[in-house]
Amino acid sequence: MKISDEVNHPDHYTKGIEVTDFIASWQMDWFRGNIVKYVVRAPYKSNCIQDLQKAKWYIDELIDMLEDDNPPASCY
Repeated sequence: MKISDEVNHPDHYTKGIEVTDFIASWQMDWFRGNIVKYVVRAPYKSNCIQDLQKAKWYIDELIDMLEDDNPPASCY
C-alpha cells in the first residue's frame, strides 16, 4: 500500500508529473507558474474555488503587468 507524503509529495501534487517539475521544464516566471499550480491542483484541494480565485488573481496581475509593458522577470 502506498502511503501519501503530505509534506513533500502530496497525492494532489503528483499526478504523473509534479506540477513544479512541469513549471520548471517550461521555465515559467513566478506569475505563470502560480497560475498553472493553482489551476491544476484546485480539484484536489479542500477549497477548489479558493485556489481558482488565487489563479485568477495571478492572471489579473499578469495582464496588468503586460498592459503596462512591464513583463515579470523570468525565474531562470
